[in-house]
Amino acid sequence: MTREQRLHPRATVGLPAKIQVVGQPGWERVILVDISEGGSGIQAAAELPLQSELHLRFTLPADDEPAVELEASCLVMRATRMTRADEDLPVRIGLHFLPVAGATLDSVRRWVWSRLN
Repeated sequence: MTREQRLHPRATVGLPAKIQVVGQPGWERVILVDISEGGSGIQAAAELPLQSELHLRFTLPADDEPAVELEASCLVMRATRMTRADEDLPVRIGLHFLPVAGATLDSVRRWVWSRLN
């Protein structure tokens, strides 16, 4: 999806995060590359099948209030192996947030807009 097709603005992040594929044990380390109220981009160690459901856990830093720890259920919308990437995390994955609790959605929305203004 191109920037022109996105429904929500995205903010660049570059923060550590974790994912857990539904039905699989354990959490894997990823980098949260960008985020919007509709989804996010991550860098991961391996490709995931399209439409895989997973949980994404991350903390959004805050300038003048406590950091916000969030978890969201997501679907994998795309996965692309990058040619010039972090050797440990060479795959870029686009995630779509499944229905998110209102407080989580509000936190993401406020955080994104604070970074764009």
